[in-house]
Amino acid sequence: MKLNVGALTLYHIADGHHRETARWHDADHKAEVIATVPGIFLSQRWVTPPGWLSLRPASPLAHGGGEYVNLYWSSGSDAELSRDFADLGARMSAVGRMRPAELYMQKVWPVHSRARIHLASVQARPGLATSAEAAMAATANTALLTVIDSVSDAGAGDYGDWQRDHYIPMVLGTGIFTAAALCTLAADASQDDGRFVTLYYLDSDAPEAGYRQFREFRARWHAEGKLRPQEAGSGYRQILESLAVPSIGNYSFYA
Repeated sequence: MKLNVGALTLYHIADGHHRETARWHDADHKAEVIATVPGIFLSQRWVTPPGWLSLRPASPLAHGGGEYVNLYWSSGSDAELSRDFADLGARMSAVGRMRPAELYMQKVWPVHSRARIHLASVQARPGLATSAEAAMAATANTALLTVIDSVSDAGAGDYGDWQRDHYIPMVLGTGIFTAAALCTLAADASQDDGRFVTLYYLDSDAPEAGYRQFREFRARWHAEGKLRPQEAGSGYRQILESLAVPSIGNYSFYA
């Protein structure tokens, strides 16, 4: 499996500068990352359309979590990825190629930790022909649901096991999502940034309807007491839940 460590960042882009910044990100920055950073093999960016911002539960993050989810997956190690990203950033900054990011992009997550996630498990919905990893990388994906959770240090192990063995299979069993990746932050990450990131992939032609259906399932599970491990004894707190569509090459939602 190539997936090992990811670089996940949430951004807000200043009003009136979305298109120029996203175009720079695609044509310059992302191209350079893919071409020159060892180990990087998958690059994705997702944007929450304006009409979907109201679907989000309340979040403590600045700008409600921003509009953009940016993600790179690497087959290398955390240390290698951090070193290589720092080197590239320094080289690009030295020749003025990071100006759009410096001027218009505000990182809203993570706030207190490094933007590194480690793959704990990846699962596909029952009956899916491709591997779960292929479902994550598929260009046919129409949306990504990003969920960031914080739990206490003492509850992290049990919570991760419950997510992997019970909750995620239950979610995938609805047939709404093609795959789910359960990821952890580094052990020294701040609880304000969370402990777990779960990425749910959709290939539906109607992702908003699919997300609403998922919320109906979840409300039913809550009423049936199936979410108690999520809520009791683990210091659970949700930091973000956000639905977004592919953004690379798509600049139609914001000016």
